[in-house]
Amino acid sequence: MGRIVAVLVVAVMLAGCGSTQRSEMPTSLAPHSEPPETSIAAAPPPPAAAPCSQAPAGFVDLINKSFTGGETLGNAQSVTGPKDMVYVGGNILHGSELISSGDVWLAQHGALYALSSDARKRTLLPDGRDLASAGDQYGSALVDCVAR
Repeated sequence: MGRIVAVLVVAVMLAGCGSTQRSEMPTSLAPHSEPPETSIAAAPPPPAAAPCSQAPAGFVDLINKSFTGGETLGNAQSVTGPKDMVYVGGNILHGSELISSGDVWLAQHGALYALSSDARKRTLLPDGRDLASAGDQYGSALVDCVAR
């Protein structure tokens, strides 16, 4: 009798394995719903930098005197920034040869500082990166003016 029961159990199990019905498995544990709508407010644009103008001759003279290898500043432009800052920039030339383009200095409270890499490397002026950046909106506007 034990064999008959074992055969019946095996037969029932095999019949269940051959079933063609399948249950659907959920693909995620969370109930399906549309994602919530979100809105992202656009950041306000930065204030427009003042238009550039020809750099004051006194600043250009000081920069030219501070070069260490006989360079001069060409196409000197300036942009007025915040807090009595004047950004001064241009192209560094050795004679008629372009050494570096779009270099930036900062004049503030009667002092002149070097901001861009070549301005710092090629002049004796102090590093002014703790005051401003050659890549901020005013320095960038100045570089655009010099490039024109």
